[in-house]
Amino acid sequence: MNTAMMTTRGWQALLMLALFIQLLSNQAAGADAVVTAWIDTRGKFTNTTATPSFCRWFTQGSACWNQWAVNLPLTYYKSIDLSVDNDRAKVYVRPPPKQILTVVNESTGQTASITIEVSAISQKVRHETHPVVERDINGTCTSVPSYPGSNYRQHLWYTYTSPCVARMPSTPGLQQVFFNELGMIFYPTFPDTATLSPGRWEGRLTYQLGAPTGFDFGEMYGNDTDSIDLVFRFNVLHDMQVEMPSAGTELSIMPPGGWNDFMVNQRIPERLYKNVPLQVWASSTFMVYLACQYPSRTNQCNIKHLNGTTEVPVQVALTLPGTFSEKRRPVDRLQLLDGRSQAKLIAPLGNVSNQPGTLHFDVIKADIEPMVKYPGKYSGWITIIYDANP
Repeated sequence: MNTAMMTTRGWQALLMLALFIQLLSNQAAGADAVVTAWIDTRGKFTNTTATPSFCRWFTQGSACWNQWAVNLPLTYYKSIDLSVDNDRAKVYVRPPPKQILTVVNESTGQTASITIEVSAISQKVRHETHPVVERDINGTCTSVPSYPGSNYRQHLWYTYTSPCVARMPSTPGLQQVFFNELGMIFYPTFPDTATLSPGRWEGRLTYQLGAPTGFDFGEMYGNDTDSIDLVFRFNVLHDMQVEMPSAGTELSIMPPGGWNDFMVNQRIPERLYKNVPLQVWASSTFMVYLACQYPSRTNQCNIKHLNGTTEVPVQVALTLPGTFSEKRRPVDRLQLLDGRSQAKLIAPLGNVSNQPGTLHFDVIKADIEPMVKYPGKYSGWITIIYDANP
C-alpha cells in the first residue's frame, strides 16, 4: 500500500507589525498637535514625531532627544511692566495637571486610556525695549539658560503643577510682548498594545486656556485660540509570525512505527499521524482556522484517493505552551476546523517571542478502514490560517 500523502500550503499569514499613532485636532485656528509613533519588536512605543521648533535652541539641539515633545499651536500678547507687582501680568506659566484621554476603537467600540503629563514648556518671548524673561524664575519650575536674540528670548521651563513666573529686575516701562513658537515636552503613558483590538482608534482631549485643567499663561490678550485640542488617532495592526521547518509544507502521515505491521499481519493501524513543530511570535489575540481543498461535512479537511471518489477526514490540532490560552484554557491539541466561522481565538500572555508549538495531523482507525479497501495515494492541501487581526 502506498503511503498516504498530504500537503499543507499557506501555513504562514502576513504577520508584520504596523502600528501608527497620530494626535490630531480638528480646530479652526490651527490648534492641532500631531504626534506619531511605531511599535518596536518588544511591543514598546517609539516616538517618530517631527522635532518641535523650540528643541533646536537648547543644549545643542538635544533637549528633546529621547523625549516626547510637540509644538503648541498658540500665539498671544501681554502688556508687561516689570515694576508692577502682578505675577500673572508677567511671563507666567501654569501647566495642566496629568489627564487621561479615552480612545475608542471605531469598529469594535473597545476603549482604552492614554495619560498625558506635561513636563516642560517653551515659548519665544518678543519684547519691544528690554527683556522680560531670562533664566531666573520664581516657583517650583527649573530652567535652562534662555536662548537670546536681539529682541526676544526663547525659554524652556521644566514644570510642575504649581505656577512659575520669570524673575527680573523691576525695570519700569510698559511694553507689548508677543509670545509664539510654543511647545511642550510631555510623558505619555500608553495602554498595553497587546490589549488593543485591531482597527482605527480615536479620542479627544481639550485644554481650555486658563481653566484648572488647561494651560494658564496669565493675563493675555490677542490669543488666536481659547483652547488647545489633542485628538489621538491611531491604527492598530498586530504583530505575529509563525515559522515551520522548510520541509514542513509537504507531509507524509503514517502509522506509529510505519506500515510494516500492517503489511505482515494485516492489522489496521490505530491511527495515521504526523506532528510538525513550529515557533510562534505574537503580540495579541489571534485567530486560527483551516481552509480545505476537500472540505468535509464536519468542518474537517479530507484527503482524496487518486480514483477521485474515496475521501477520508484528517483531524488537525494545535498545541502551544502555557504562554497561550483559548477561552482561558490551555492550548493542548486544540481541534482546528474549516472556515473563518469555526476559528479559534488564542490569546498570548503579553508579547511573546519564539515560543514552541506543535501541529498534529491524524487519521483515526475508523477512517483508515476505507483506505485499506482502496489502497493507493491519498492527498489534499490544508491551509492553516493565522489571522493576527481578527
